Amino acid sequence: MDKQVAMCVLRERKQKAFDEVCHTFRATENMTNIANQAGMSPTMLRNKLNPEQPHVLSPVELLLITKASGNHTLINSLLLDL
Repeated sequence: MDKQVAMCVLRERKQKAFDEVCHTFRATENMTNIANQAGMSPTMLRNKLNPEQPHVLSPVELLLITKASGNHTLINSLLLDL
C-alpha cells in the first residue's frame, strides 16, 4: 500500500472513530454544564459534536470541553495510532 493510500485509509478510520466518540460523548455527558464552563451555548456544543452539522470543534474548544467534563475520550480517539 503506498503512503498516500495509507494516509487516506487512516483519515477515514480516524474520522469514523472520532464521530462515534462524539456521539457517545453527547449522549453521556451533561452538555449544558460543559458548554457553560467552555463559554458556549449547549446547542452550539451539541452541533459541534454532530458530524452531520457544519460546525466543528476548534482545538482550544476541544481542550476546554475535555477539561470541563474530565472525559478524555475525544482527545484520546484523535491521538490513538500516532
